[in-house]
Amino acid sequence: MLVYQYPSAIDEQFEVSFAEHVVFSQIKFVPVVYDYQHLHYGENPGFDEIRILNMASCVVVQTEQMAQQMRTDGVTAPLVLQNGWDFLTTKPFSKEQLQKKIHPASQADSSCAVWKTKNATSDFGVAQPADSYSRYSLAPEVFMYLAMGMPGIAWQNSAVAKLISHNHLGYVIQSLNESEALFSSLNEQTLKELQQRVQGFGRLLRNGFFTRLLLAAVEKSVFKDTWHFEQKLTEQPVGNIHVLSIPETLTYIKEHHASVARFGDGEFEIMKGNDIALQRDNPVLAEKLKEVVSYQSDEKLLICLPDVFADLSKYKDSTQYFWQRRRRNTAELFKGIDTSGVYGSAFISRPYLDLKDHYPSQSYFEQLKDLWYQRDILIVEGKNTRSGEGNDLFADARSIERILCPSTNAFSKLAAIETAIKKFGQHRLVLVMLGPTAKIIVYDLLATNDWLIDIGHIDSEYEWFKLGVSERVKIPHKHTAEIDLDSEELMDNPDFNKQVVLDLSSK
Repeated sequence: MLVYQYPSAIDEQFEVSFAEHVVFSQIKFVPVVYDYQHLHYGENPGFDEIRILNMASCVVVQTEQMAQQMRTDGVTAPLVLQNGWDFLTTKPFSKEQLQKKIHPASQADSSCAVWKTKNATSDFGVAQPADSYSRYSLAPEVFMYLAMGMPGIAWQNSAVAKLISHNHLGYVIQSLNESEALFSSLNEQTLKELQQRVQGFGRLLRNGFFTRLLLAAVEKSVFKDTWHFEQKLTEQPVGNIHVLSIPETLTYIKEHHASVARFGDGEFEIMKGNDIALQRDNPVLAEKLKEVVSYQSDEKLLICLPDVFADLSKYKDSTQYFWQRRRRNTAELFKGIDTSGVYGSAFISRPYLDLKDHYPSQSYFEQLKDLWYQRDILIVEGKNTRSGEGNDLFADARSIERILCPSTNAFSKLAAIETAIKKFGQHRLVLVMLGPTAKIIVYDLLATNDWLIDIGHIDSEYEWFKLGVSERVKIPHKHTAEIDLDSEELMDNPDFNKQVVLDLSSK
């Protein structure tokens, strides 16, 4: 398979000869459309552009609007959305505070001047003047600015404006005359937070965020018929284990104010005597987990399991394959346990990425967030988790306090963590994010009549949902599920620091 930028900007004859030669050689070729000339200039660029695109195995287009126009123009090849540009650079981000200045891209070489500088600047970068084509095309200079840690200023109705506004990476304007009023409204803290967020996004671009997603989508489009990615796995129901759906689980939790202990593959590995990424094998922990999972769910405590013991068709293929290999051995752990009762779904904290259909995910998150709507909450998490930082996951909570715990082997601090929750968790909804240790905490503190929910990797899942990604990607400045680093480049966030009532991470 050959993926290349189109047009090549060599000459018109080369574009035709190159495409025909590749196809004649039976090589699957995929043009990444940098400039759709038929649309941009209103005519073919000296050759039949639609014919060339239709020779491709699939065509990478920048936006949905461009894809729709190609269909109207007669492009019949499969289309894959690009969604953004990456920029490779090792230039250090500016350590100076953002300046209320605009670096204009009104001339072709203006944005290049930024790229040629030794260090990134602390200005705002504005897109080139908008025209009718900017509604279809993602302005590459804006992504270059972001990769350099510079907030972007996009023009209203341009294709890149949605990415800038939805991810709070800059501002959208109609005229440069608005810049004076815009800058006067920005205080020092707003500028600091904006710079931190943009630099975090810039790290994604420097590491090929959009390119990785693009190549995965291209490979699936090109090879799906060859390798039969959509084959169905034979279902073999396992054991007498029946799990509620995600919405049924969330309804049960809310109606009964039930505490929650969720079990997944990590807990099952510990129960088998194995290490996992952030928790060493511990025989005491393993026996305690077996005790908790034997609990018969009631209105005080809901035991949640992965909904994988029957039909797996709701999950994407990689998830089906993962559980198809593991669930029978997992069911062996329940020998001697009465499994006829109710189990909630452990996937209340995974309501997006592993699902084949992402359409219901929005409602799942809304139902989940309703649990802490206008409530005082206490978040008990690893030091690097920083759940809710940089997103609106807990925006509707009345107040937030946090207890920070070790990022690895939290079970070693069990007694101290439980004592702290008894002190700070009264009259609060307690959200615990500490892997296998969270189950023990919830179980041990049942007698306090506090409401404790083991909520797991909900922050990473929510970040992926907001990004709209289809595979796990690293979230800057915090721990990311299944990307198990125990050290992170944490941001200095005064608002976050104010929420911390106790730090047990290093004591």
